[in-house]
Amino acid sequence: MNVRALGAAVLTAMLVLSGCRSESGEEQAVTSLSYRGHEQDSDINCFISAYPEAAGTRLEDCVRCHTQGDVPNKRGGVSTVNACDYCHYLLAEGEPWSASLNPFGRAYSNSGQDQGAFGRIEGKDSDSDGFSNLKEIRTGCFPGRKASNPDKPVAPHVELTLSELRSLKSHQQFLLLNSHKQRCDSYVT
Repeated sequence: MNVRALGAAVLTAMLVLSGCRSESGEEQAVTSLSYRGHEQDSDINCFISAYPEAAGTRLEDCVRCHTQGDVPNKRGGVSTVNACDYCHYLLAEGEPWSASLNPFGRAYSNSGQDQGAFGRIEGKDSDSDGFSNLKEIRTGCFPGRKASNPDKPVAPHVELTLSELRSLKSHQQFLLLNSHKQRCDSYVT
């Protein structure tokens, strides 16, 4: 078995065996439709248990707690990859997944990495952008990314049904983001 396959197998086993437990020890079951592949991840389940209004939003994503990173590319150089790819790269290289944590992810991990940990770090400003973690979560911003904060305007967007999409006139060029339940798909690469 190669290193990448081993890393994927270990990650899968960790996720299958994990579950969010409240401080009382009671397991919290959370269904997450936008966090594909990690639906049983204890951390996302703890987050959604603590902030149920975040279910189906862009906060239900790896970048809430993980950061992008640089990895070697096939041309002998370095490429910056998204948080998901960076974490999987680190695991395949034998590095701990915690090496991909952003400031909010580290604060959560250092505060107990359970549902109560989010409450313990709500008043902090993990990314030092002038806004508390709770303020950023409540406004749909990433509390571990300085560039994502309530002062930034939301990009203009239009939501279309499938029938509305089919009725559009032909265009030379435009961008469609399949966002499932999310307000935006920030990891299109």
